[in-house]
Amino acid sequence: MPFRIKLSGTPYEFSADPDENIFEAAERNGYALPCACRSGACGACKAQIISGDVDLGKYQPFALTEADIKSGLALMCTAKARSDLEIKVRSVKVLETAKPAFIQVEAVEKTLLRDSILRLVLKRTDGGLFDFKAGQSYAVELPGGLSRSYSVASSELQKETIEFLIRRVTNGVFTSLLFSDGFRVGDQMKLKGPDGEAVFNTPKGRKAIFLATGTGIAPIKSMIQTLIEKDDLKDRSLHIYWGVRTSDDLFVDDLFKDWAAHYPEIHYTPIVSREESWKGVTGHVQTQAAIDHGDMSKVDVYMCGNGRFIRSAFDYLTVRCGLKDDHVFCDSFGD
Repeated sequence: MPFRIKLSGTPYEFSADPDENIFEAAERNGYALPCACRSGACGACKAQIISGDVDLGKYQPFALTEADIKSGLALMCTAKARSDLEIKVRSVKVLETAKPAFIQVEAVEKTLLRDSILRLVLKRTDGGLFDFKAGQSYAVELPGGLSRSYSVASSELQKETIEFLIRRVTNGVFTSLLFSDGFRVGDQMKLKGPDGEAVFNTPKGRKAIFLATGTGIAPIKSMIQTLIEKDDLKDRSLHIYWGVRTSDDLFVDDLFKDWAAHYPEIHYTPIVSREESWKGVTGHVQTQAAIDHGDMSKVDVYMCGNGRFIRSAFDYLTVRCGLKDDHVFCDSFGD
């Protein structure tokens, strides 16, 4: 039996099935609530349960603390209604139109940047344009029902095509197919989206710090490239830290170096953790960011990587540097 969800302080309410989380239910009914990782790993969708009961679901302790729970808070991306609810969210956006079930696309470029990194460029088969915000992702669906979400790596102004940077997963059925000769330029697939709230929204005059590991550099590339193409760098201070295991994993290093060399607002630090011959910065991206910036109580931080990295960086920077949880924007792709 569906439950009724009322958004406190607004005229909006919607139904939620017992087996869907509140964020999904809102989206299905045409409302966009604050959200980022969609996996209980960042806390961006935290909301107050004013009345009613919820199943909190599976979440990371740093994203929803015991103190939060005692205060009646829950994560909208994991919590499921167990009765009619009234909740208070930071904001709500009424979606103008329902998202299509899928977009049919075809591959126009498939390039190996490294043995384990694929650059995949897609275009719509109907001749339509992509409409997304830098920092958002699409779920890629292949025949057989396989589906994975990937952050967009291209500028939001580049609407004719869309670019993904995909890492090969050992024994991964999905990436094994993408990397194989069985998937070629001209082959088609489906996309769902765009999704995600971890988009760039730092006002001018406020420092923005970007922390990425591995292919987590993709949404940061999209954000920075979009700002450059919009000629929107004036009065900004953008600091990018990209952590990888070896220097060979820095597959878009030249691009970021070029941006940093040409635009004084952009600062780029590649960090290598497992290469003795590396002459640059070593260690963890959050550690180096803390050394460079100290107090982070008045900065925005964008974290892009796996759940373990995001948990570690969040815990470290909130304690060490006073980073505020409502100034953290996360793009997590699992553990």
